[in-house]
Amino acid sequence: MALKIAHMADVHLDSDFLGLPPHLAAVRRGDMIKSFDRAIDVIKAERADILIIAGDLFEEQSVLKSTINHVSSKLGELYPVPVFIAPGNHDPHTHKSYYRIWDWPDNVHIFDQNLYRFDIDALNVSVYGKGFDRPYIKEPALDGFKVEDSSRVNIMAIHGDIGEESIYNPIRLKDIENSGLAYLALGHIHTRTGLKRTGKTSWCYPGNIEGRDFGECGPRGFVMCTLEGNQCSLEFFPVNTREYTVVDIDITDMPEVQEIVQRVEQYCRNNVILRVFLKGVVEEQYKEGINIPFIVDQLNRSLKDGLFYVDIVDETEVDIDLDALTKDVGIKGLYARKMKQILQEAQEDEIRVVKEALRIGIKALGG
Repeated sequence: MALKIAHMADVHLDSDFLGLPPHLAAVRRGDMIKSFDRAIDVIKAERADILIIAGDLFEEQSVLKSTINHVSSKLGELYPVPVFIAPGNHDPHTHKSYYRIWDWPDNVHIFDQNLYRFDIDALNVSVYGKGFDRPYIKEPALDGFKVEDSSRVNIMAIHGDIGEESIYNPIRLKDIENSGLAYLALGHIHTRTGLKRTGKTSWCYPGNIEGRDFGECGPRGFVMCTLEGNQCSLEFFPVNTREYTVVDIDITDMPEVQEIVQRVEQYCRNNVILRVFLKGVVEEQYKEGINIPFIVDQLNRSLKDGLFYVDIVDETEVDIDLDALTKDVGIKGLYARKMKQILQEAQEDEIRVVKEALRIGIKALGG
């Protein structure tokens, strides 16, 4: 008989979204609740046997009681499907946390800092779990762990880092291999890993269900793990309300601002949070005339409801003939030769700054 395990993590309900204007940050907090609700609805429709939430369900410092009440009610809708929550470093199981003081539905089981086993006899399943009780934990999470009854289907929910050392519940591969677990449901890493296997244990980070910044681009959601005999398979369900997207636009030989607006418009949709890097080589007078607030205003006017948020970053370079400048016998040549040397020794992430310093310096020396 196949066992279907819905596995999500790192929901981070009531995040601050400090990178957005306050009114849009409020919209994004609502988006996250919509995505969570959508995930629960899909889990019901897919008839999952178990739901695991592997930590950071909410932001302890900013979460509202109304959000906790909504989440509690939504999880209760899954009854009698059991829900297992392993608190993470952003929502640790402390004496004052909502995990302890809230009246959660009967089907919701919350792990504390002690490794605990919960048996579901009807499914011949044992669910192990362990939660954070403070923001940082350096001790290896599965040190010496081994399942107690290998005749059962053994799974575990935990929030932590795969690796030898970490301040976030390090989980060593050798401990996974020796655990005897069929599936290890992980949280903490916001990038979906897909199905991994160490020894006879399958494991996965599902990523988060809604991106929170431009480091979390693309579709977001949860996974459904299906265990049948010795076989394990994984299916991804995207549920995100909006999607962070980063694009590069080369504006070399594109002098008209309206042309830039038209190029950016191609990527603008109401469910996209967009960051555009303007690239290319331009004349200095054009560089000075790139009016990003004006471009954003034009986009807002032309797209109206088709644009949620766009951030435009100017990374164009001024067309400077550095080799010609180094031949100058005056102070410009001295400056150019020194900057050329610095440029040759610069790391990749320093090159743009050095080139901008070159441009500003040459302009200053020219009066």
